[in-house]
Amino acid sequence: TTVPVYTSPELAPGNHTLVLTMTNRHNAASTGGMSITLDRAVVTSAPAVTTIEDTDASRMAFSAGWSDCSGNCANAADNHFKWTSTVGATATVTFTGTQVVLYGMKEPFAYIATAKIDGAAATDVDYYAASTSA
Repeated sequence: TTVPVYTSPELAPGNHTLVLTMTNRHNAASTGGMSITLDRAVVTSAPAVTTIEDTDASRMAFSAGWSDCSGNCANAADNHFKWTSTVGATATVTFTGTQVVLYGMKEPFAYIATAKIDGAAATDVDYYAASTSA
């Protein structure tokens, strides 16, 4: 099951751009492979909450290096998510609101990404979990 992997701080109301970037770093407890996933972004713009799916190319853009899920797609509510093991691969989410939450899979072999909103300092997004989110 996909779970929240990043929650932004409260933002000023308006248009924002979030860039998620795959790094070559991992949690010390991470085992084996190297990947991160992205299923959806949930945006708060009080009182509304909007979901942006990874298939919405108008609001979520992926650089080269991202792939569609295969075999484990049922882990996402809409049976689709993207994953990458390419260092430097980015996913860019454009949204209007005051907060965004990214959803993906936490896994024992997952790596760390960074999230940067509107060009501000990057924040680490650690996808590691002792067992796969389910």
